[in-house]
Amino acid sequence: VVAGPDGTWTVPNPGLNDGDEVTAVATDPAGNTSGPETAIVDAVGPNTDGVNFAVDSVTADNVINASEAAGNVTITGVLKNVPSDAAATAVTIVINGVTYTATVDSAAGTWTVSVPGSGLVADTDKTIDAKVTFTDAAGNSSTVNDTQTYTLDTTAPNAPVIDPVNGTDPITGTAEPGSTVTVTYPDGSTKTVVAGPDGTWTVPNP
Repeated sequence: VVAGPDGTWTVPNPGLNDGDEVTAVATDPAGNTSGPETAIVDAVGPNTDGVNFAVDSVTADNVINASEAAGNVTITGVLKNVPSDAAATAVTIVINGVTYTATVDSAAGTWTVSVPGSGLVADTDKTIDAKVTFTDAAGNSSTVNDTQTYTLDTTAPNAPVIDPVNGTDPITGTAEPGSTVTVTYPDGSTKTVVAGPDGTWTVPNP
């Protein structure tokens, strides 16, 4: 092959295997020949054994509520033990058919990406598909995948029920199981309680 005006040249790859040796020599127009230049073929992507890659819970409770659905949600994850020969590292996630590229903090071993809550709501299987791609200097790539499922609850609970109140006994009632009930007393002070699995709740009578 003849090198172009910028000095570059290209020949077909006959299907070289990892570890093969390729040698090239150059001959100038005057017939002078250079010494050989040798390269060892690298045909294998970075070794992903030991890579720690995971998607964190989508939110603190792994449930998308109405407020989160209306705004943006930051998806985070772990990325540690990156292959030593990885020249480039890219983390992507797919939500509702849309691919988002995360920002990787190699020093902290984490990654983050902000996505619209509406996309999380629209995703049919409520699953985040994440992938990290490692590419070495020769252009070979290898990947590691992870997923994170989540649920959706954008419906506000019904107003809590307050049982009849007297002057001494604890104040009781019912609400959506697991919901937070805030009771306001006549003096303006409040008491917060979480409704139990059966929906019941109790606060002191002041």
